Amino acid sequence: MGALAIQDIKLYQYRLPLKKILRIRNRRLKFREGLILELIADNGLSGFGEVAPLPGLSQESLQEAKEQIKHWIKSPHKHIPVTQASLFPSVRFGLEMAASDLPSIHGEQLFSMKKISVSGLLDSEEKDISHLAKLMVQNGFRSLKLKVGRRPVEKEIKIVRQLEHILRHKATLRLDANQSWDIKTAIHFTDSIDKALIDYIEEPLQNIRGLAEFYNKTNVPVALDESLQKFNVQQLLAIPGLKAVVLKPTVLGGFSGTLALIKKARAKGIAPVISSSFESSLGVIAILNFAALHLNPCLPAGIDTLKWFKNDLLIKPLSFNKPVLKISDIKQLKTAVNFDLLKPIPL
Repeated sequence: MGALAIQDIKLYQYRLPLKKILRIRNRRLKFREGLILELIADNGLSGFGEVAPLPGLSQESLQEAKEQIKHWIKSPHKHIPVTQASLFPSVRFGLEMAASDLPSIHGEQLFSMKKISVSGLLDSEEKDISHLAKLMVQNGFRSLKLKVGRRPVEKEIKIVRQLEHILRHKATLRLDANQSWDIKTAIHFTDSIDKALIDYIEEPLQNIRGLAEFYNKTNVPVALDESLQKFNVQQLLAIPGLKAVVLKPTVLGGFSGTLALIKKARAKGIAPVISSSFESSLGVIAILNFAALHLNPCLPAGIDTLKWFKNDLLIKPLSFNKPVLKISDIKQLKTAVNFDLLKPIPL
């Protein structure tokens, strides 16, 4: 896409209540906050971009992102596509999303016609997690994800064992420990469950240097997420037992930064798994479309996060009751933005 002529730009802020506490590292969120950028073309049609740093994971705060996007809007030298290398990851994501959301010269947006698989997200704090897992399997989900590392390890083992008879021969389990364990605890946990059900364990260790030893002793594949922001990517991709990299465009520098990582991972035979950062339906739809355009649609995406929201920015929010989505079927949802939940920001 060449440089776009933008007639007007609007900026909004949202604060959406969550159904339950969202725990991100040491943060406990009751609301999801972010910005919506609206680029208005000469023909009056709009493209929307979401700027929503995730507390506990993003390097920048919402206030920092807001100041930067306002500065970009006021700059006489702003460009679409985005060229500034100094932009915060969430700001770059929002700008690239808005640009890709603008209608083309034919008056239509570029939506993939592909279908994409989804990994169902389980909440380990739910009392009846076995019932929820059973419903997901009955609905056809073949991949489920579960957060671990938040309780004493014996309780975590018990939870996973509850799921084993439900998932066996029907679905695989992705576990995400968010760098919670030392290597002794991680090995004990892994040796106490049915390894055959595990697709991979995401970020199992507090110290990334122990991943090779963990894999050698357990033979369970690992995935990386947070480490992608902190360490040399080429060195990370050489870690023994690395099966996947979990890619969150909001924290990795938008679609351009994510695409660069996809290419590096594929060159090493490592699966790139797209994931959301608890964006609204607007952001999730953009991530889904990007994944369908650039990734293997059969590799389940980690975007089943909208169930945490009480309200959403679309009048008809996106839902994941089925494990496979056809991207072209959801493009109509985007047009029904609920502006009642958006607070205009003076520019």
